[in-house]
Amino acid sequence: MPRVLFWNVQRKPLDGLVVPLVAAARPDLLILVEYPSGSLLPGLLAADGYTLRPGNARFGVFARTSLVTVREPGSGVFERADFWRLTPAGEDDWLLAVVHGPDRRNATDGTRRVLFKRVADHVRSVEARTGHRRTVVCGDFNANPFDPSVLDADGLHAIGVKRVGREPHRGVREQGRVDYFYNPMWRLYGTDPAGDAAAATHYHHDRQSAELCWHMLDQVVIRPEAADRLAEAELRILRAAGKIPLVRADGRPDDTRASDHLPVLFRLI
Repeated sequence: MPRVLFWNVQRKPLDGLVVPLVAAARPDLLILVEYPSGSLLPGLLAADGYTLRPGNARFGVFARTSLVTVREPGSGVFERADFWRLTPAGEDDWLLAVVHGPDRRNATDGTRRVLFKRVADHVRSVEARTGHRRTVVCGDFNANPFDPSVLDADGLHAIGVKRVGREPHRGVREQGRVDYFYNPMWRLYGTDPAGDAAAATHYHHDRQSAELCWHMLDQVVIRPEAADRLAEAELRILRAAGKIPLVRADGRPDDTRASDHLPVLFRLI
């Protein structure tokens, strides 16, 4: 029953926050997006049983020794994605794709759509080879759940329902039956019980008339066949690293002392 924690640390040396964050959350797998070079975390986390796994330098993937973690063949052709086979001791294995979408300020949603379509196609090929669809995609998508690159059938195709007519595929005009992912972040968006704090994972404000302010850029999606094995009650946006706040007094991410993204924790059962 692996617990997974991921966080975009903006290439900042946030070792002093990551260590208490890990100590409090106790994940089996830690994924740091925009992992900084020169980080001391491999040594700092080794005492707690975590090992940095070789892979795409964009991501710092730390796994407990009890979680067998193998990088999937073909991962190296992706600049902004990495693919892993996770095998908890005595349990089913999982395919995990980690994604970092292009920055929203410098790339269009169409650019993200190209990446997500490539990721979805690669996932499909791995699923065909392994014979199962216990697949999770997570990371900083740099897109909201309702953006076309995440939602549309020619993107990642992650939607907010677990079943469409009790089927793991849905009919799409001009495309026939198309598989999809279930996106639980729809249900988490804006539901923070404390009010406005951590209503999503990233805060941005400009003078556009339709500005959302809170954006759910950091997401985890899962194949509908495995959706009931994501413990939704434990899917959380974290606002503190142990006792150290990651948000300012107004609830926004504290990008001065931490990151402009908040971490996400989930568990597979």
